[in-house]
Amino acid sequence: MRRASLRAAGRASLPIALALLPAVAGAVPYVSTPFEVVRAMLEVARVGPSDYLMDLGSGDGRIVVVAAESYGARAVGIERDADLVRESNENARQAGVTDRVEFREADLFATDMRGVSVLTMYLLPSVNLALRLRILDQLAPGARVVSHAFDMGDWLPDEHLVVGGADVYLWIVPANAAGTWRLTVAGEGGAPGASAEIEVLQRFQKVTVVARGASAPLRIAGAELRGDELSLDVVDRAGGGGRRRFTGRVADGEIVGGFGDGRPARLERLRAGKIATDRTARTAK
Repeated sequence: MRRASLRAAGRASLPIALALLPAVAGAVPYVSTPFEVVRAMLEVARVGPSDYLMDLGSGDGRIVVVAAESYGARAVGIERDADLVRESNENARQAGVTDRVEFREADLFATDMRGVSVLTMYLLPSVNLALRLRILDQLAPGARVVSHAFDMGDWLPDEHLVVGGADVYLWIVPANAAGTWRLTVAGEGGAPGASAEIEVLQRFQKVTVVARGASAPLRIAGAELRGDELSLDVVDRAGGGGRRRFTGRVADGEIVGGFGDGRPARLERLRAGKIATDRTARTAK
């Protein structure tokens, strides 16, 4: 975040003071993230050597440098202040991670985030909200988003912790599972199994799933979506009415997975739906 005087905020706490400052053309005040919080952000996102991390409003580069130095990730910082970019490059040189990091003097709203597996930020609430649809559109399902201090409105976090008095929020970018599906469950010993149409309603990562038709042989008693992984509690009315947990991955118009007992199941998408948000919705791709 960019440097700016916080005197006008009086005796308010730092997050409240920042929230009162206007964000003009994407500019936000620079206030460094304490290293204790930096490490908590990287830990909750489970950053590792296979990750490509992007820090929006990277300041002196500390999140990028620590991600590379301590967690082995490739990382890039996006920062509008040329002086801070120079300072970040020097910090990377001193840490010996210049081969794994990059700092760009750029506007975060014009930055392409595709291919990023972890996105970190310490921005203003209004900026978080303005970025929300870009995050959903550009990051792949399963990508992790971590914010210091500020949330993203009614896109509720998957995890929330408090570190040294600071809020840290984690979101897992959800796949688009919305729409109508045909669920087919394999029978015992290879025998024909039950099938039913189910309707998935989705708001961000929260899903509600119902079987279509009161006489459907399968009933959905619960559902959870985390990234591209959909879990369903399935009740087979024809098979005694017991509840079993199905887990599968959303990809290319189908969800293939199985139950804890090894019995396979498959969902075939019949009609695509949309992820609902408070402003708009995203059509399945």
